[in-house]
Amino acid sequence: MSMPPSPSDRQPAPQTAVTDIEYVPEELPPSAETPLAPLPVSFFAALFGYWLLADRWGPHLAAGSRLRALASYLIHFIFIAGCGFIYYLLRRGDEIESLHDLRQTAASLVLTLMMEAQFGIAEQLAIILAPLNLLLGLFFLSLLVAPWAAQGDTFRSAWARTLKSMLWSMSVFSLVTALIVVGYWLTATMFDGDIRFQNDGDQFNNYSPGLSNDIAPEITGFALACLVFARAAWGGMRRYVGPAVGPGFEPRHPLCHTCAYPIVGLPMTGLCPECQSPVQNSLPRTPLYAHNELKQALSVSHPISYLRFSRHLVGKPEILKLLPVRNAQFGVRYWHVTYWLSVLIALGLAAVLALIPMKTEPMFAVGLFGVILLAMPILQILYVLIGVAIGWVTYRIRDLRLIVGVAGYASGHWWPYYLGVVFLTALLGITPIADFYLRVRGAHVDIRGMAIMGIVLATLIFLPAMVVRLRGGLRIARHSNIN
Repeated sequence: MSMPPSPSDRQPAPQTAVTDIEYVPEELPPSAETPLAPLPVSFFAALFGYWLLADRWGPHLAAGSRLRALASYLIHFIFIAGCGFIYYLLRRGDEIESLHDLRQTAASLVLTLMMEAQFGIAEQLAIILAPLNLLLGLFFLSLLVAPWAAQGDTFRSAWARTLKSMLWSMSVFSLVTALIVVGYWLTATMFDGDIRFQNDGDQFNNYSPGLSNDIAPEITGFALACLVFARAAWGGMRRYVGPAVGPGFEPRHPLCHTCAYPIVGLPMTGLCPECQSPVQNSLPRTPLYAHNELKQALSVSHPISYLRFSRHLVGKPEILKLLPVRNAQFGVRYWHVTYWLSVLIALGLAAVLALIPMKTEPMFAVGLFGVILLAMPILQILYVLIGVAIGWVTYRIRDLRLIVGVAGYASGHWWPYYLGVVFLTALLGITPIADFYLRVRGAHVDIRGMAIMGIVLATLIFLPAMVVRLRGGLRIARHSNIN
C-alpha cells in the first residue's frame, strides 16, 4: 500500500514575482496552493484505521470513490447496530454464553417486539430507514460545514469532500461502541453478573449497590466520540487533493484593492487613477504590519496583543485589506481564540452565579454555561452561511476561503453579543427578577424560559448589526490580493 505524503511534503503554488517588473501584468498567479495528486489507500486499512490516520489518509479518501465511502458507512452502521443490540441484551441480564445463545435470544426478542409492540407506520418506517435517515443527517451537516473545507476549489467539490470525510469518520463510533460493550461485559464478569439490570416486566430495577444506575459512562463515551469524529472529519477536509479546478486556481485580473479599477499596464510605482491608492498595494505581496500583529495576537503568550488587535479590527475594518483573507486558517484561528475567551467569561459568570447568595436556581449556572458553550459554534456556522449568501449574491464572490476568513476576523465584532447574552440571560434568569415579576403581574414564571428569552433577545438585537459588519468586511476585502 502506498502511503500518502505528510502535510510537510506539500509544495506551494508557484508565484510570479510581480514586484520585479516595471508594469502590472495582465494576469496575477492563482492564490491557492498546488493540490496534491490523489494516491491509493487500502479500503480495509482505512475501514479500521481512518480515525487514527485521518490527517494522512483523509484528503486522499475524500478525493476518492463515493461508493467506497458509502460502503464504509454501511459497514460501520451495521457494526454499531450489532454492538448496540448486544449491549441491550447485556443490560437486560440475559445469559449469553455462546453465539447460539445470542442468535436464540435475538430471535426471541424480535418475535416478542413484533407481537407486543404497538408501532405505527411512521415508527416502522423510521426503524427500517434508520441508515438512510442518518445518511441524510450527514448530508445536511456536510452542506453546513462545507465552506470551511474550501481550499480554492468549488463549493460542490468542498461539499463532496466534506461528506466523504464524514462517512469515513464513522469508524470512530464503531470503536467507541465496541469499547463500551467490551467494557461492560468485562465489568459484569468481574462482579459476577451483579451489575446487570434485572428485567421485571417493563421496569429496570437497581443493580450493584456500588455502581450508579444511570448512563453517564455511555453519554461521556458518545460525547468523546463526537469530538474525535469532528477531528477525524476535519483531517479529511483540511487539505485538497484533486484537479486544480476552482476559483482559487484561476489566474486573477489585476484590480485596485480599494475601488476595483483595472490597473493592468500601470507602473508599479504609480497610483490608481480612480482612488489614488498605491498600485503596489493591490498586488500579491507579503502581508504588512497587520499580518505580523495578527500572528502575535493569536499567540497564547500575548493576550494583550489579541485585545489590541481586536480593537483595531473592530474600530478600523479597512485593516482587512492588509490581512491574508484568503488564508482562512488565520480567520478560523482568530475565531477560536475569541470563542474560548468567551467560554472563559461564561464559565466565570456561571461560577459567580453559583457562589454568591442571590437565590439562583441550583442548576441555572451550569445550564447557562452549557447553552453558551453550544450556541456560539452554531451561531458562527449561521454567520458563515449568511456570509456565503451575501458574497455570492451581492459581490459575486466564489472563493469560499475569503468568506470564511472574513467571517473569522469579524468574530471580533461578536464581543458585544457575547456580553449581551451573558448579561440578559443572567438578568432574566435569577430568582429575584422572577419574584419581582411574580409580585407585579401575579403570574408564574419559568426561570429557564426567561433565560432562553435572554438569548433570543440578545440575538435579535445584535445579529442584524453583525450581519451589516460582515457585509462591510466582504465589500472591503473582496479585491484583496494578499495570499
